[in-house]
Amino acid sequence: MNRLLSLILNDYPRKIVALILALTLYVGVSIKISEERSLTDVPIQVVLAPELSFAARPPQFVTIAVKGSRRALKEVTPEQFAGRVYINTVNRSADGTTVVYLRPDMFKSKPGVKVVRVPALKLHLQRKMSKRVQVKAQFSGRLSEEFRQAGVQSIPAEVMVSGPELTLNALEAVFTEPVPLSETVTDPFEYESKLIVPAGLQVDPGKVMVQVDIAKNFEQRRFAGLPIRLMQNGGGRMQAFLFTPGQTADVVVSGLANRLLAVRPGSIRLFADLSDIRQPGTYVVPLRSSCSVEGVSVKAVTPGDVKVKVVKLP
Repeated sequence: MNRLLSLILNDYPRKIVALILALTLYVGVSIKISEERSLTDVPIQVVLAPELSFAARPPQFVTIAVKGSRRALKEVTPEQFAGRVYINTVNRSADGTTVVYLRPDMFKSKPGVKVVRVPALKLHLQRKMSKRVQVKAQFSGRLSEEFRQAGVQSIPAEVMVSGPELTLNALEAVFTEPVPLSETVTDPFEYESKLIVPAGLQVDPGKVMVQVDIAKNFEQRRFAGLPIRLMQNGGGRMQAFLFTPGQTADVVVSGLANRLLAVRPGSIRLFADLSDIRQPGTYVVPLRSSCSVEGVSVKAVTPGDVKVKVVKLP
């Protein structure tokens, strides 16, 4: 025990200096010894040139390899090496993907730690394009049954839409926000409406003027082969006959759709007025017509006149 104590205490200043030098050398060597570490969830910002757009969401994080001393690597975080890549040209493969090869200098650095390996990004990109697209108006509410939309026009009729190529190729028209209608609307009107476009597309202009023409909701119905009556002055001694026995005529009536449903052939009175004819002979007389259903009027009679023969009774 005395010998061990004597060995330790003998020339102890030199031994302390040697120990300090050994520790210093160890620390220095350990600092210089580099290790490699895989760093996950490193943020990456992908910036595209104006003529490009994403067809699918790009990666938000990547895994990189960094190299440094063990002590330095213990203190690193993914955010310290956030990366950024700018893409202005693309070479798409057959499946529509684009591979972007990253470089270490695209990532932030930290003293004592070096980025040594970075991944390749697989992106789905599209070129941006523009085209003119037709505008179609949408409506909300309804007019009263007495009125209808006689015409709709958008000013301008077409707008310029810009956006990703694939989305734009499938776009045939853009629609307005609903133009309101109500039963109190009876006259033509104009309405400024915003345009609705799919996400990721831009439209110019963003608003259009919708002109709506309102008209009476009249429809027409044709009745064919109606019998013709001859109206004579009952006080005379004359008799009238159709020059062509059994001749008929066609009548077109007009009115609201629900009123026209009530019209029957018997509702229409078709006749030739002979009350002013006083002498026998052959005459061409205009045909007249009327309808007994309220709100329905006669628009046309074909033929417009009829040939009759008038004889004197014995």
